[in-house]
Amino acid sequence: MRKRAPLSRYRSLIVLTIASAVVLSMIAIQGCGGSQTGKLRNPSGTPTPAISDAQKVSIDDLLYSESVIEQRISPDGSLVAWVKYCYVPGCDVPVNNLFLTRLLDLSTQQLTDYQGESVSSLMWSPDGSLLSFMSDAAAPGATAEPSMQVWVWGPGQAAPSPLTSVEGVIQGFAWKDQSTLLYLKEDGAGDGGEDSPDDTIHVTEYAAAPVRLYKQDIPSGKDERVTGNDDRITGIHVSPDGNSAFVTRTRALVDGLGDQYYGNIPVTNHLIDLRTGADKQVFKNVKQALGAGWSQDSGTLYTNEAYCPDNSAHAYVVKLRKLDVSTGAESPVDVSWEKGLMDGATLKIVPDGFVTFVADGCNPKLVRYRRSGADYTRVLMKGEHQGHMYAIDVSADGKTICYQSSSQSTPPQCFVASLEGGSIVGPRQYTKFNPQFEGKVMAKSEPVTWIGALGDTVEGMLFYPAGYKPGNSYPLVLAIHGGPFASTLDLWETAFKNWAYPYQLFTSKGAFVLDTNYHGSSDYGYEFAGSIRNGKFYEYPLEDLQNGISRLVDLDLVDESRLGTFGWSNGSILSNALVATDPRFKAASCGAGGAEWVTLWGQCTFGDSDLTYYFGGDPISQPDTYKNPSLAPFYDAKKVKTPTLMFMAGEDTSVPPGQTWVTYRGIQKHADVPVELYVFPGEPHVLQRLSHQRKKMVEEQKWFDKYLFKTGT
Repeated sequence: MRKRAPLSRYRSLIVLTIASAVVLSMIAIQGCGGSQTGKLRNPSGTPTPAISDAQKVSIDDLLYSESVIEQRISPDGSLVAWVKYCYVPGCDVPVNNLFLTRLLDLSTQQLTDYQGESVSSLMWSPDGSLLSFMSDAAAPGATAEPSMQVWVWGPGQAAPSPLTSVEGVIQGFAWKDQSTLLYLKEDGAGDGGEDSPDDTIHVTEYAAAPVRLYKQDIPSGKDERVTGNDDRITGIHVSPDGNSAFVTRTRALVDGLGDQYYGNIPVTNHLIDLRTGADKQVFKNVKQALGAGWSQDSGTLYTNEAYCPDNSAHAYVVKLRKLDVSTGAESPVDVSWEKGLMDGATLKIVPDGFVTFVADGCNPKLVRYRRSGADYTRVLMKGEHQGHMYAIDVSADGKTICYQSSSQSTPPQCFVASLEGGSIVGPRQYTKFNPQFEGKVMAKSEPVTWIGALGDTVEGMLFYPAGYKPGNSYPLVLAIHGGPFASTLDLWETAFKNWAYPYQLFTSKGAFVLDTNYHGSSDYGYEFAGSIRNGKFYEYPLEDLQNGISRLVDLDLVDESRLGTFGWSNGSILSNALVATDPRFKAASCGAGGAEWVTLWGQCTFGDSDLTYYFGGDPISQPDTYKNPSLAPFYDAKKVKTPTLMFMAGEDTSVPPGQTWVTYRGIQKHADVPVELYVFPGEPHVLQRLSHQRKKMVEEQKWFDKYLFKTGT
């Protein structure tokens, strides 16, 4: 998505959180996608302790959570560099800082002390003597406005220093060899930049200027352009021998297929010979390459493919393809896993193959693939933290793994362990995150399953109320994830869910919380993800949610007269639909979402392609679709009986402000029910200001206290 100042410097973080979202969205589930091959996983129903006020998790506890967003092991396996993400008192924007841990004794040093500047794209130089990264920090003594550059740190340096000082913004980099850095930079942007007096916005889906590949000779500092392409290079992966670079290119204004205004501009994949400059298009049938990796001998190039039968980018299963560089032969890699690789998984190359994650609903699994000729053998790794491992890196010799482990009930910490055959052995913790949670009691959480739409098994994370006693029934709050192509994972997600989905605040007040991976979610295979297209966008997810409620009611866990719902993005969109169709809900919180689609079609960066995929056409070609209350709950605004709280991000290009305004106005004018709207100026789709995140949480809790828990005024 596009960002503008003053939040442009957080672009990489926003991408992470969405992917998680976005980014940024990881116990096996049987039967998704139309089959039923296993028993349902019912709630365990074990009692939970009552907690005192001092033991309750607070808003600030959640807002100041710490986690790692990226880490890299040095080539010799002796060090791990990692980036800590958090907010700190006195700073309204995210804080990223770089740390280095020596794996022999786990001693750690902090390399940066930034207060809002970014740190991303960690990479060691080929010989391991330099640690490089991208940052928009100001160079020592610089007077010009800082821009994204490549920085380095090496032994003997008190602090990192900028390696590049090119005009403009570096958009990616890689090492060719120890003395040569490759980087991506936009050429000839023209008028209309952040410092230009012309602030006119030209609405176009095409990039005004190309992004090209450059190289810098480090000893001399000389820069030289490598490619003359007239489109945008959006990613670069250099072979270990430094002879080849795999790049992705597009003419689209915004990187990534999902963010194109019309959604019909292709991304192509290319192999550049760095010795001759020859450019060869490869993986021609791969519409979206999600990542890449090179074998250590530089003979094989792998790419994660977002595959779907009709070549759409809105729902897919992640497959793996490979290219034999010497022959040019391309072929699929059989990962022997029905649900494919986890969306967002990277390949960690080791001498005998690679380590990655396979999709498995709430708990993706770490696997090792050993190569023998053209065949690969999958080894499902065994270990204490399997199913709860994230942000991993593996040493080049395949013997050491560093990872972050967490669950929805356990805040994150980082560990280093040995990889021995198919086992993760002897994990040792090297971080001390989140001291604020000492003495606090986290809600018990567990994955559960039930029968949803189409007779499929649906999975969700269930959070227990504090003081739960079997035989009693409790309020239920639905927490509905965004997307729809995303998943709730069994992990503690600091960068987004702590403020958008504060489960612990609801459970401490005596409610169950259910977060459902409804039809359309990722990591359950393509059939499940793509099932809601062509007019089933609401029908199947709402059936999944209602069946989840019914299951908990049938098990005498939940009092159906005390229901609430909340969510952000598509979680808000589905919450708006629920309150328009089900009067049982006593409170709703809807953030960055609405209940009609014409506004989104016109103003969302991916609106046309998104709605064509999910609804089968646009408002001009099939206007009746967009007036049908079953597909546009806005038209049932007068039926809303639920007090509804709404939030809106002022610079949102994913769910435009207009969609929220229209939905708010419909309820305000036609429903005899309380409705309020809060607008967060200058914010993108995922709120970045700490003050805005806190405001959202405070107002949301007051709303539920008043209308669901009946404790507020």
